[in-house]
Parts: sequence; C-alpha cells; structure tokens
Amino acid sequence: MSNNPDHYVTASEVRQRFGNVCRKTLYRWTRDPATKFPTPMRIGRRCFWNDAELITFAAEKKGGN
Repeated sequence: MSNNPDHYVTASEVRQRFGNVCRKTLYRWTRDPATKFPTPMRIGRRCFWNDAELITFAAEKKGGN
C-alpha cells in the first residue's frame, strides 16, 4: 500500500489484498455497480487499480457503509 495517489496496483496485487480471490471474482466485482468496486485503468489488455481508491473501498466495507 502506498500514500501516493498516483500509485496503481496490478490485478494480482488486488486479488491478494482481498483474500486471494480468483480472477473471475475480481472482474465480476468490477462489472457489478452494486459492489461499488473501483474501476480499473486499462493499458492494453492489462488492468491497474488506483491504490488510494482501493484503500477507501476497503475502509468503507470494513466500516459497514
């Protein structure tokens, strides 16, 4: 995790952070607006998530919001 707002993490890092979820689960969360999961930035065929958005998402989920 980083305090840099421009720090992006790979799908592998995101999957580890959220309990080693499978790739399909990660992309299902991304496509489901009800989860409010952060939208990735795509570069070619790869996806990268903003670390600050993931931290905020996790904090909101932990807080029950």
